[in-house]
Amino acid sequence: MGNNIWNPFAGFGGASRPGTGSLASRTGLPQLAGTAQPEKPEAPATRDNVKVNKSTTGPLSRPVSLNRLLTIFQNRPQVLELLVSLEKQGVLSANDMAGVSVAQNLALLVATPASRSSKITGPLGKTAGLDFASHVIEHLAKPDDIFQGEATKTCTVTVAQAVFAARHPADYARMVRELVQDGQSKTRKGDVVTTDGRGFKTNEGRDPVEDLLQESLMTFAQNRFPAEGEQRAGRVYSSTAKRGGTEQASLSDSQRNLALTDHQYGQVLKSLTSENYLPVSFKPVGPLPDRTSEARHLLRQLDVMREAAERGPVPLGVAGHSLTSLDDLGHAVALKSMKIEPETETRLRALLDAGELDRETFWDLWSEGSQAEIFDPATGETSLEKGSFLKEVEVYFISHDSAVLLPDYSAIERHKRLG
Repeated sequence: MGNNIWNPFAGFGGASRPGTGSLASRTGLPQLAGTAQPEKPEAPATRDNVKVNKSTTGPLSRPVSLNRLLTIFQNRPQVLELLVSLEKQGVLSANDMAGVSVAQNLALLVATPASRSSKITGPLGKTAGLDFASHVIEHLAKPDDIFQGEATKTCTVTVAQAVFAARHPADYARMVRELVQDGQSKTRKGDVVTTDGRGFKTNEGRDPVEDLLQESLMTFAQNRFPAEGEQRAGRVYSSTAKRGGTEQASLSDSQRNLALTDHQYGQVLKSLTSENYLPVSFKPVGPLPDRTSEARHLLRQLDVMREAAERGPVPLGVAGHSLTSLDDLGHAVALKSMKIEPETETRLRALLDAGELDRETFWDLWSEGSQAEIFDPATGETSLEKGSFLKEVEVYFISHDSAVLLPDYSAIERHKRLG
């Protein structure tokens, strides 16, 4: 794996559950971390995503806000364990855009009484700051446990939420705190996201932070960006609710129309992270000249996706029937890693050079000799899938800063883009 140019500790936390694949091993990603701009009296600040403060973590060196958090969460041992883990990784000393650390944002959030924001209605409006902070800690420790809920259309913003938590933990904590306290918050790009209480009236199996961010980001995207490209509604029904959410047979037509499109999906990613995510069409544009051209195109695209995944999670838009059987709208997931057996790759390239590789042969070989690690917001889990899963990809998003370092960037630039 090459050097991670997005963030030396980028990626989602947590372990993957085994899935159906021919490979025995899994390529994991390093644990997340963020800025190293600790609050006084610790070391001087450094830029986000560049350096993590590894200073001593004994009681005397800890900032007051962190000691307060460790005391407050003594009665929540599972959260406390995650908090200590985040401290060891340097995440709690990461600073947001305003120079406020994760620990400080969490301490301020803990001190927020229930119903501080008059714009939060329903059950969510009765949630205490301590509970919001607990879930923020869980999300920063395990971004790929973030869940889109039952019978929801929020797969796109859930993927964006998980990427945001993994790559910019301090601004993630800040946004939650500001939405709870003030009813609005700015993204890293400077766009204003407001709290919309209309989405908080139904138990959809999400925790309060998932509910708050996903509904707010959906409203933000629909009001801010034009609905262009394919819709991604995600899994809209489950016979078993992961967290006791309300089960529904399907989304109504009006709800389906509120699903985000690929353009809105990419714009939310850009706004939250302030990174210039480049949407790339996975399928070839126009007719191809010969039987091997499509296979060559597929291999080039998969090479780019694999290399990009080494630098951070790659948001994907996939065909609707790949992960859901009751709705034809597309779905949003994220590629964490991709692995291919050397023998399979050698054979693919040999057949390609000989002009004997067509689309069907390509996918037959790829399916049996490769494996993809996929974060699915519809389950709030990461699984290992056969390489054939990637047949369903219709669009993927990679950072412009990452893309320019890829050998095939000029080829990517020639592909049709959606934003």
